[in-house]
Amino acid sequence: MKKFLIINSAKNIEQSFFDLLADLGTENYFFIWSAENFPETIANGEIEKKSFPPEPDSFFSFLFFIFSLSFFWPKYFFSLSALKRRESIEKIICVREREKIIFQPLAKLLKIKIIWFALPGEQDNKFKKLLKISAKSAVVVTFTASETEKLLQSGCQPENIHNISLGLNLKTAERQENIFSSLAKADKPYSFYKNFTVGVICKDGDRRSLEILLQAVKRCLNLIPNFRLVVLGQDPSNDNLNWLIKNLGLTGRVWLLGEEKDLAQWFKDLDLYVVLAENPGLNDLEKAIAAASCGVPLLGWTEKNLSAIISEGQNGCLLAETGAEAIAQKIIAIESDERLRRIMGINGQKIVEEQFNRGKQIERLRETLG
Repeated sequence: MKKFLIINSAKNIEQSFFDLLADLGTENYFFIWSAENFPETIANGEIEKKSFPPEPDSFFSFLFFIFSLSFFWPKYFFSLSALKRRESIEKIICVREREKIIFQPLAKLLKIKIIWFALPGEQDNKFKKLLKISAKSAVVVTFTASETEKLLQSGCQPENIHNISLGLNLKTAERQENIFSSLAKADKPYSFYKNFTVGVICKDGDRRSLEILLQAVKRCLNLIPNFRLVVLGQDPSNDNLNWLIKNLGLTGRVWLLGEEKDLAQWFKDLDLYVVLAENPGLNDLEKAIAAASCGVPLLGWTEKNLSAIISEGQNGCLLAETGAEAIAQKIIAIESDERLRRIMGINGQKIVEEQFNRGKQIERLRETLG
């Protein structure tokens, strides 16, 4: 049994990262130091809530961060030393730049191997020089070629970088009744089965992108009279969004569905899935892969992460511009070519099966962790 210490200094972290570690299997034993309560999915070891120095997000806070290390380093050193001696900890897993800077020298002193995860969608590192120094003796796990390239440009050694690629666990929960099935059974005139349906998942940070998409929807209506947009992740009683929808004349065209547990069933009722995030994280990318696995064409923006899953014209389309007019024109073009949509859907399923296999991703991760 291999024992790992996972250190999470952030107040939140994507669930997809925890799911990945959980899929490693029960032969691994995890001890966790976290800034918040940790999900139970991989909690087969001890979980301890820890305090960490403040996030160095400005020059002055960085100076305070460096100053505070004189207090935190001795504290962490003795805690790590005791944990290594008592539990035979073999490796430390770090995700955020703060913990990478803090624990890299301590792990080296205690001769514990340290592994960094470079998650997609993270903001550019503010303290590249410190991270460059720390990265010399760290193993870095990446998920996309663009993240690998970014690390190489920052000075990280190629032999230290391990790209495990993206992966998706295609096992789904039991099928559940959702709003689409209910509407279809009721045979109502606004059933989504009678419309060209575009779906998005909208987080709180995606509000600006959603507003642009709503403007694009308005432009589409003249040429796609049966257009419908369904928005997952937003409360149907959201007054601000409902006001905007009404103000744009989209009442009855846009549906806010809140949270939906059965994503696979939801995806199957779509004609197109739009990746709303301009800088998608691991959760965003995995949900897009899940949509493609259900035969849904993808639409997103040309940027460092989406190019890892969307092949132009093969399983979806990439836009260079994020303006409403460009989005509307692309949606209109996709809607008008039913044959292309069908081909992209079939290709998407094949690409997921061949390139985004969770089992192969886990194998690569196991090799990296050693």
